[in-house]
Formats: sequence, structure tokens, C-alpha cells
Amino acid sequence: METDANITAAMFAAYLICRTKAYLTVHGEKPPDPVFAEMRNRVSAAYKALARRRLLTGSTVPIDFSRLTDGVIGDGGTAFVDCETALYVIDGTSSASLDHRASRAGSDRPYVPILYSAWEKSDQSDDLLVCFGALAIAQATGAEIPPNGKVVYGGGCRTKTIRIPEHLPKTRQIVQEIASTCFSREEPRLVLNEHCPTCDFQSRCRALAVERDDLSLLGTMTAKERVKCQEKGISTITHLSYGYRPRRRRKRTKTSPVQSGKPSKNDHKLKALAIKKA
Repeated sequence: METDANITAAMFAAYLICRTKAYLTVHGEKPPDPVFAEMRNRVSAAYKALARRRLLTGSTVPIDFSRLTDGVIGDGGTAFVDCETALYVIDGTSSASLDHRASRAGSDRPYVPILYSAWEKSDQSDDLLVCFGALAIAQATGAEIPPNGKVVYGGGCRTKTIRIPEHLPKTRQIVQEIASTCFSREEPRLVLNEHCPTCDFQSRCRALAVERDDLSLLGTMTAKERVKCQEKGISTITHLSYGYRPRRRRKRTKTSPVQSGKPSKNDHKLKALAIKKA
């Protein structure tokens, strides 16, 4: 792992959906066509502006995380911190430096991590990102981890309170996984998933999956099913396709129902054969 390794909110969010995307983000690889990232940034900026106009005024306007370490936060009431700007430092020396600088900004001031999501539903990934923001705030200010955070989501700007202690174990686990996986020289195993169609690295990863004849090309195959195949020595689409055997038609009798002989809808071996012959 590199020294003075910083985990940004973007890296953390990327890891929640794909380890490969997080690894590429950590190592600064640029996507071939960042159309989805640019679209998400525009939607996020527009939604934040809308939510702030509807819900927040005056001193409650969220601040950028960098202001915590710059020592420019004055005394006052509760300070809301934008989770999308959060930064967690893995290296202990740098962390101590941040704590020292933040103490001059007034670590006794209560902070609340807040996340804006334009989507109509708020899921666990939002909760974990808010908890990540809470960890980063505690590290940067030298204060206790904030007990609660908030998610503002949907067209109606609904607000959900996140209880940070409930998500701390999982969040710390993910931070450690990012530190050990994404900052190493070896890229994690490539696995295509349901998020690929909206990822800027889709063309890169799919080309590699095709080149490696990877089992994740079968979108309906679950992770557990892939593991079972690998335990049997089946590691590629080609290997799996050899296992396909057409069903034999049974003779129709007066008492037995009609046997169509059609393959199962989720017959992975048949789909592997189709990919192989494509």
C-alpha cells in the first residue's frame, strides 16, 4: 500500500458497486468516454441546488469537507458537511496532522454528514457513504464520530436520518478492503455486474472479459453459481459450454402431460454455448 493514501468519497462509492471501478479510480485511470460521470455530476449539482433552496438557509448550508482542515470554520451551531467531498487519510502521520490543524478550527462544534441523492429511493449504499463521511469528519476534527447523519433524496427532497453506529462496522470493513485491495499493484479480479451498462469503463472491462472468456459475461449467473463452477474447474465460457446436453424428448402418453423438451430459461450452459458460437 502506498504511504499517505487518501480515500475519497468517489472511491468509496465506486467500491460499493464494483471493485475494479474503485481500483481504476484510485490509480487515476481515465475512462474512454466519461459521459455517465459527467451526467451524474450535472444531476447531482442541480439536485443539491434545488434541495438547498427548499430545505436549507443561512448557517445550515452544507460546507465542503476541505474547510474542516483549512481551519476556516468559525464558531456557531451545527455544521452540515457534504459527504461527497469527504476524504479519509489512511496514513497515520497525515491523520495526526489533520487532527492538529482541525483542532484550531474548533473541534467542539457539532458536525452532521449530509448526502444528496436525486433518486427516488435511498438504499444501503447511501447509508454507508454517510457513515464514511462521519468517519472522515471525526478524523479531520479530532472529535467524536457524529452519532447521526442525513440523506436528502427524491423529487420531494425527503429527509432520512442515518444512525451512524449501526453502519460503523461495515463502513470500517470497506475502508480496510479499499486500503488493501485498491492501493495494491495487482488489479482485483474483473467481474461484470448489473452496474456495467451505466459505467464509463464498460467498454474497457467488457473487452477484457471477452478476451478472458470470463464467466461474468453470463449476466444471469450469480456470484455463488460462479464459485461453484470454479470449484469444479470450470473457469471460462468455453469450459461451461462443453457441459450442455440437449434434453431428450419423452414419448407422449395419454396420461402424461406434453413434454416440450424446451431448455430451462436460465440454462447457463446453453447461454455459454450461444456466446461461444456468436
